[in-house]
Parts: sequence; C-alpha cells; structure tokens
Amino acid sequence: MYFPDSESDEEFGIWDERNGGYVIRRCREDEVNTELVQWLFINDMTKHKGDDILARIDARQAAIQAMNLKRTMNEADEKKDFAVSMLKSKLNWYRHDGQVYRG
Repeated sequence: MYFPDSESDEEFGIWDERNGGYVIRRCREDEVNTELVQWLFINDMTKHKGDDILARIDARQAAIQAMNLKRTMNEADEKKDFAVSMLKSKLNWYRHDGQVYRG
C-alpha cells in the first residue's frame, strides 16, 4: 500500500485485509526489496507450516482454473442453445441480447 501524504519517510506499507484490514508494517521505498518479501515469508511460516502455504496457493490456483473453465463452458452452452433456437425458429429474424439476426 502507498501512503502519498505520509508525514514520515515510511511511504509504503503492507496491508492485511483480514479482520477489517490493517497495516502490518510500514517501510521506506528503499526497503521494498527481497528482504521485505523474506520477512513476510518468515513471519507467515511462524504461524503455518511451509506445506500449508503451498497447499493454499495450489488450491487457489486450482479454484481459479475451475472457475474459468466453468465460465467458458457456460458461455459455450449459451451460444449452442442460441444457435439451436435460431435454427428451429420459423421466423425470418431473431432478436437476442439486443441484437437482431436475420436469416
């Protein structure tokens, strides 16, 4: 998180969104580097096993992929249903989602 109007020289901060959100740590721009990321990992490892973190990351990625696949499948089903309905229709034109298709 960036604090542009910060009175101190610590313009950046790490924000935790759990429990309503709060700043975990504030830091200067020159402190935003691999040591800061290492600090985050070390502090997270004290509460959780390393395997748990990897499992949560893997589970999140799997969930994202599943949701994207489901969205793609739903869109394909909608297009298929629309095409079937249009082909079965006896009309010369067909309106769907505000667009007019003429046969």
